[in-house]
This record gives sequence, structure tokens and C-alpha cells, in this order.
Amino acid sequence: MEQMRDQPRERANRTSVPREAAVGLVRVVIVGAWGMLALLVVLFWISDWCESVREFAAVRVGSRPADAALPVAEARESLIGTLIVVVVQAVVIAGIVVAVPRLRASHVLHRLAVPSESLTRRRVYSAAMFAAAGLIGAQVFAEPGAPVRPGGIGTEAAARHLAEIRALLAGCLEEPFFSMLPVLGLALLPIRWTRGLRGRGALIVAVVVSACGRAALHLYQGGWPAAAALLWGAAAVYAYYRYRSIMGLIGAHTLWNLVAVTQYGGSHIAQVVAIGFAVLIAGFGVEVTWPRMRTAPADAQPPVGL
Repeated sequence: MEQMRDQPRERANRTSVPREAAVGLVRVVIVGAWGMLALLVVLFWISDWCESVREFAAVRVGSRPADAALPVAEARESLIGTLIVVVVQAVVIAGIVVAVPRLRASHVLHRLAVPSESLTRRRVYSAAMFAAAGLIGAQVFAEPGAPVRPGGIGTEAAARHLAEIRALLAGCLEEPFFSMLPVLGLALLPIRWTRGLRGRGALIVAVVVSACGRAALHLYQGGWPAAAALLWGAAAVYAYYRYRSIMGLIGAHTLWNLVAVTQYGGSHIAQVVAIGFAVLIAGFGVEVTWPRMRTAPADAQPPVGL
């Protein structure tokens, strides 16, 4: 009787071993493919940083590398490469998003603060913070001369259009890497580094590192635009940390670059976008401060007779 009872158990054990091996093999393949894609993204950004710094260091006094004419073939290759990296980077970050809850499942309290606002409000608020920092940076770090034109000066129409399309994709390319990825990195830190003073220090380090990387990426535009990128890059990281909306940041970044694309040729879209940003920022300020003003306690009345 005992042998008959053990036979189904042995058969189950024999079938479970190949199944576990197959599952383990699939996991190894998935992790390996994710690692290769992640390496591709890292190499892309390293190449972009090195190229931007090289152009900034090699430029002659009185000129900007961003003003150099862009060949059509180079513009086409740059646009295709950007589209590929946008898709690959989205896959890599999606893998991190899936992995974060699994890696921290044993730490129930190891969670970043969840915003209490609705999804729509979080999108609007993050876009408003990005717009405010962008407008402030554009005013404080305004560079003498004409603004940077995508594709350079004297570029053929076809190359200029390709460069303008790539500029409109910059939000989809930069914000997930420079704004979302640092916050995901904070979520992967040990629990003792996500609370209290250490948590604030880790957030400051993430903001500074991301902002410096963003500034280095924009050095090809000149020193002042890179300084402005340092400011609004830091604001973008904090906006995602606070409101956790990547779509709001991508939308604001895309509209910001739309100004760079349309401010030539007598178009009024740049003015419309600037006015829209101003209204967005004003509404954000009122929405954040007005409830606090209404709920602030009134001054206590002095006792009668004193």
C-alpha cells in the first residue's frame, strides 16, 4: 500500500524537475535579453554625453556647435537611432518597474510615498513644475544672440525637418531616463536609506546626478543652455518623485521643444505655448496655495477688556 501511495508522488517529482528547469531557463533568457537592452541604452547615453562634451570643447569662441549645418544622412540616422532607443528604453524601464515590487516584497515598509492627488492632477502639476523651471531657466540663463535652432543654421529643408522631429521626441527619450529612472533607483535602495534624513540625502544625490547628466547632454547648445538644463532637469526629477507622472513631464517637454521648432518663420505657436505655460503655472500655484490659505487658523481675538 505504501509503495502504491509513493508512486504518484515520485511521478509528480519527476515531472516537476524539468518544468522548474524550463522556467529557470526562460528567466535566464529574459534577464539576459533585458541586460543586453539595458547595456544598449547605457552605451547610447554615454555616446551622446561624450559627443556633446566634445563639441562644446572643440567649438571656437563666438560660435556654437548647435549652429553647424546638419547633413541629411546624419539627420536621418540620428532620428532612426532616437526612435529605436525610445522603444528599447521603454522596455528596459518597464522591466525595472515590474522588478521593483518583487525585489522589495520582503520589506513591507520599503515603499516611496504614494501621491494622494488624482492622476489628472498629478499630470498637470508635474507639467507645471517643469514649465516653471524651464521659463525661469530661460530667463536667468538667457544666452546673447539668437536661440538654438534644431538642425543648425543653413541646413537643407529635409535635414531640418528630420532634426525638428527628433527634437519633438526628446521628451519621450529624456524624461524616462533622467526623471523616472533615478526615482526607481531610490525605490531599490535598502529600507534604511529611504526614510528620514538619509532618504532626503538620497533624493538630493539623485536630483543632482540627474541634473548634471542633463546639463552635460545639452552642452552642445552652449554653456548657458546647459546651465538652464541643470535647473529644469533638477525640477523634473523632483516633479516625478512628488507626483509620479511621466506623461505630464513628457507633454511639457514636448511643448517646450515645440517652441524651439516654431519660433522661426513668423509662427505664433511659440507665443501660444508660452502663454499656456504661464496659465498652467499660475493655476498650479493657486491650486496648491489656496487650500492652505483657506484652512489657515484665524488670528486669536484678544480677551475682552485687555
